[in-house]
Amino acid sequence: MNKKNKPVQKYNSQRSSWLDTKWKKRKQITLSRRHIPGKVTRFPLLIDLSNETDLAQHASPDGRDIVFTSADGTTRLPSYQVVHQRLLRDQAVWTIWSGPRAVRYTGNQDKTYVAYYTTNRGWWISSYDHNNDSWQHYKLRSHEQSAEGRWWDDHNNPAITIRNDGRILVVYGEHSTDQSWSRISEHPENITSWNNEIPFTQEQRIANRINFKPWFFAKRVWAKLTNTTRPTVYDPAYSYVNLYSLPDGTIWRQYRPLTTWSGISRQPTFVLSRDGGNTWSKPVRFIKETNRSPYLVTAQQGNNIHFFFSDAHPDEWSKTSIYHAYYDHSKGTYHKSDGELIGDASCLPFTPAQATKIYDGTTAAGEAWVYDITIDEEGRIAGLFNVYSGEKENKKSHQIHEYWYAFWDGKEWKTSKIDSESNIFSTGQRRYSGGFVVDTVDLSQVYLSLVNPDGTEDGFTRHIWRYKTDDNGSTWNRTRISRQGQGKAHSRPVVPVNRHPDLPVLWQYGHYVNYLEYHTALAAGDHGTLNDTQYYVQIAELNPDEDLTLYVYYGDKSTENQTIQTKSNTKIRSSSCLLSYKGTLSQNSIGQLSLQKLGTALTFEISAVWASDRKGKGEAAILSSEPKAETQFWIGKSANNTLEVRLLTSSGKESIVFDDLAFKTRDWEDAAAVPERSVIQLSILKDGTVYARLNAQESRVKKTLTHYPNLSPADLGCLYTAPEPENDKMPFQGWIEAVHIYEGRLDKSWLNISAKAEQMGALLVEVGKEEDLSDTQ
Repeated sequence: MNKKNKPVQKYNSQRSSWLDTKWKKRKQITLSRRHIPGKVTRFPLLIDLSNETDLAQHASPDGRDIVFTSADGTTRLPSYQVVHQRLLRDQAVWTIWSGPRAVRYTGNQDKTYVAYYTTNRGWWISSYDHNNDSWQHYKLRSHEQSAEGRWWDDHNNPAITIRNDGRILVVYGEHSTDQSWSRISEHPENITSWNNEIPFTQEQRIANRINFKPWFFAKRVWAKLTNTTRPTVYDPAYSYVNLYSLPDGTIWRQYRPLTTWSGISRQPTFVLSRDGGNTWSKPVRFIKETNRSPYLVTAQQGNNIHFFFSDAHPDEWSKTSIYHAYYDHSKGTYHKSDGELIGDASCLPFTPAQATKIYDGTTAAGEAWVYDITIDEEGRIAGLFNVYSGEKENKKSHQIHEYWYAFWDGKEWKTSKIDSESNIFSTGQRRYSGGFVVDTVDLSQVYLSLVNPDGTEDGFTRHIWRYKTDDNGSTWNRTRISRQGQGKAHSRPVVPVNRHPDLPVLWQYGHYVNYLEYHTALAAGDHGTLNDTQYYVQIAELNPDEDLTLYVYYGDKSTENQTIQTKSNTKIRSSSCLLSYKGTLSQNSIGQLSLQKLGTALTFEISAVWASDRKGKGEAAILSSEPKAETQFWIGKSANNTLEVRLLTSSGKESIVFDDLAFKTRDWEDAAAVPERSVIQLSILKDGTVYARLNAQESRVKKTLTHYPNLSPADLGCLYTAPEPENDKMPFQGWIEAVHIYEGRLDKSWLNISAKAEQMGALLVEVGKEEDLSDTQ
């Protein structure tokens, strides 16, 4: 944004009802008439404040106190904040207890690596180059769903570690089966080529030796005759891989076996590799809890691997507690939090009672479950765990999920509650929360998935919130970082190890029922501070005969502890602009389209980056009504790769295909492909006649939707950026950048205004000097 030291109007001391002594600063914003190509009303003007150092210094960190006014300095203009959020991969998912799922590594390059599982398509890894602002993707292994759908499982997600030579090791497999593999990149810091897949057979070898021994066969027969609960076979199934590269090159691979022949179920186990992940040692069980299944999350600091764990699954036992211990690889010993020795390898497996107890579920009001642990360079530790409290007679409806923070300052553990809620994240798994993680660079920050507490959205719409503490967890301030969207859950946030400011957090987004039934994508983003802030401001009229003058007010510090009010998809209602959105969307509601009268002429302007289906063929929706609605409207790509418009009413179904407007598509699975951007501009007149442009090319096709003139104002209803998933289908492979819907016909003025919309905010708007309002109050 160009910053000019130009004269500013004298501040008008006449107060408006909203403007009081809270606002300390303002600036004048000017758009020169020479940049306005035509006259238009109710236009959403993009204002970019990313380079305004004055605002960064004096405004609220998340921009919640920013207000725009007209030239009189008091008439407040409708505006909304753009929350930047990037779609990493559609149809993707991950779980909590495997990791690391994302790692930043700085060698010859500066990249963040992210591993995840995709439904019915397998295991993937992506890398983001922070210097070039570019993504690469690679499919490690295909995974076709079984007939029963059993292994379409979110627990399948991989783990990543970067070896000391910069090559990438990824381990992945199915949940609770004997199918587990690993791959090593051929070159350092590069995901485009990989060595052959290595199957993991350590547990299988034990099973083969044990299951056919005469004495074990006798145990199996005895178990069957006496109807005991001992396992009748050794089952070498795996889950929850954790992976770390230690300073001497040793690689720690941790997992949970399903069952052992001795009847000890699901005890944490590790193997070591001293040749970079090509071969592995014999399995070692290192934590033991009789007849229960410890759950743990882990983190590495140099030679130390830290274990933050519960002594059981809370469904197994109603008094689960939380513990901490660590392994010192340089000495081969295991320790409590304060360094007290538990023992060396000869003491394994150790019991939870030998570790440091952080939360005592035997005396507290609720059982607990672990979620995350992080260690900073100074050796301080932050761990997160859930506590389940409240009424439990109706366990699926009334149980409270409390989100707790545990902080080790080097001498003692301090625990405090961050927040709580009674909303259900998973209707199939009542213990599942939306998830929360500690910032891997700043232990005073936590990202938490929570339903908006202000009650403006339904109980299934969750957001990612950034919580900040300045007193080791005693008090917290909260900021929402994910955009709004009814009916969808932003959940399971992940902060990359050694994260970069450009990619501070990723999360899972979409419908989630349970670990086998979900329709989710992975998203990335955090608008964070004003260094990444844009606003849309609704301008009553743009006139090419005069300059446009606005004011931006900021510096109201009283808003800092209030719930954030900014929105990324506010619906602007007016006689001209009916709906406006800018951001990154995939399968999301952009709002209710309200028509003012019968036969309202509409103009749609849509900017999309997308890939069609898996092979670049087949029809795909870009914007559509809810599939179950009585009246359905559809804009998208036809089976022949051209622009198509459909209308389905009670009177019948009709379609217009613009054969001369062809989309550029790519294969979504082609890692080297460049995303294709398409700008669709389409007008429907009162009589149903449709005019269309694609990437500035106007179609010669002139056809009519005959049922359109009779649509009532409520018929089009809620619009989505793609159809809601039906069964296991995810038809849309891309994302929306912007949607504007206007009342009226698209003409050259509209086209020119639209083409310059981004420039108005980024290049053409002039911002004046900061004006201090304190002297006038």
